[in-house]
Amino acid sequence: MPDSIVFVGTTHVDRRGPQRLSSMLGLLQPDIIAIEIDTKRAQYLDRWLADPPARVSAFLKKYPHSYPETVAWIVKNYVYEYRESGDYCAQSDAHIAYVDDEVKGRSWRPSSKIESLITRPLPGLWALGNMLYHKKNISDERIIPWLQARDDNMERNIRALSGRVCFVGGHGHVFAEYGNLYDRFADSDVARYSLNMVGSPNWMKRVERALPIRW
Repeated sequence: MPDSIVFVGTTHVDRRGPQRLSSMLGLLQPDIIAIEIDTKRAQYLDRWLADPPARVSAFLKKYPHSYPETVAWIVKNYVYEYRESGDYCAQSDAHIAYVDDEVKGRSWRPSSKIESLITRPLPGLWALGNMLYHKKNISDERIIPWLQARDDNMERNIRALSGRVCFVGGHGHVFAEYGNLYDRFADSDVARYSLNMVGSPNWMKRVERALPIRW
């Protein structure tokens, strides 16, 4: 069981997400970063990051009605949680734990949303990212069992870790009102933050004041 856990809720289309997450991790200095992906997804993201121009070309070919500037931004930034967490661990003694399970036991899952993102003008995409930070309700009830099944796995995997753990994952897993992943750790030494607080007035002091007791 971790000594303490900090939950950081993110959105993939946060305009300043990479800079914000880098700053947050630098302030928190966790022992382990628990990422909302599984090993197979990590391998896919490694391929994604290995050749960005090829990824851009593939998206533009597959989705000819997409916006090229949006595609370029998505390819560079959509997986920033994985990239920035990896960069932090490479420069410190921290380790990454892949705590999700995207593969097994999914009788229903949401369809891919990449097409709905890259067919938006870039300012509209950034506005969506800002809106998602303030969304707490689940509009499609079919999503709830899917989220809960993933939370089952993530809870189990996080409880198997030790030290100071920082969970980096979707804002909904941390703040949405469905009995989210954060709520499952009411018996633990925990805190939660929305990544978009980074850069706001006195954000570092606000983080430090709310840290878990044993952090």
